[in-house]
Amino acid sequence: TSVFIDDVAHGRQVIFLRGVGGWIVTDRIRAEKQHRYHLLWSFDPDELNPEEWRETDWRTRGKKPPPKRDFAYAKDQIVADAVSSAIRTAHPGRPNLSIHHAASLPLTLEPGRVLQNDDVMFGSSYRAGPEFLADREAVVASLLYPRRVAAADMSSFDPVRLARGAGFDAVAPSGETIRYRAVLEPGALSAGDIEATASVLLAVADKTGTVTGMVLDGTRLVIAGKAVELPHSDVDFAVSSDVHVSFTPIRRPLSRVRILPDADVFTDAVEV
Repeated sequence: TSVFIDDVAHGRQVIFLRGVGGWIVTDRIRAEKQHRYHLLWSFDPDELNPEEWRETDWRTRGKKPPPKRDFAYAKDQIVADAVSSAIRTAHPGRPNLSIHHAASLPLTLEPGRVLQNDDVMFGSSYRAGPEFLADREAVVASLLYPRRVAAADMSSFDPVRLARGAGFDAVAPSGETIRYRAVLEPGALSAGDIEATASVLLAVADKTGTVTGMVLDGTRLVIAGKAVELPHSDVDFAVSSDVHVSFTPIRRPLSRVRILPDADVFTDAVEV
């Protein structure tokens, strides 16, 4: 049974970690009432259109099933860790993916629960992810870390609970320390010796002591106890070992372009 829901607003932010080779995906949810949510990630499946689907659709009924796709993931190769709220693929012969979750509220991740997206026309996908119950708002920060064949996962991942937000501290196999904080509305954030008033604060420290990061919707930045003027509300920043700070402004996409005049029928000439 389908239920129409029109009181939920969802926004997704994606940040690429250049030095680490991973992504941070932040989901922000606002609603007028309580809902249960299921954050689903899609995985390339080893079996397209299984038999129970083929026999219920006229386009595939009685047809020969497609061959198994050995290069894709089997359901038992999508492993959910309920204790750490992480999903890891375990294909022996192809690159794999780890997804670590941190949230503003408790998450439930059920081991062995892998759904299959039902699409007999265009194929299917396996889907898995955490569920959560939210009254009116929620923030989920996910760290996606691709792994080469037989490569190691994150050395550590520690969720950080924030007021109206979520974050984490993580260490990559290559030695970088990643500190990430995200909130629904700009507020006071801290990551190591960096503080900001912002909606997002990211700080990545490499083994040499150089720190790079990001501030979004920022109005204040303090590094090692020293206030630093922000040249723009959205910036990438770099802090050298001698605490010299450099900035690169982040340009957000333009709002939707409106073409005037507001008309779709012309009986004469018009200059646009």
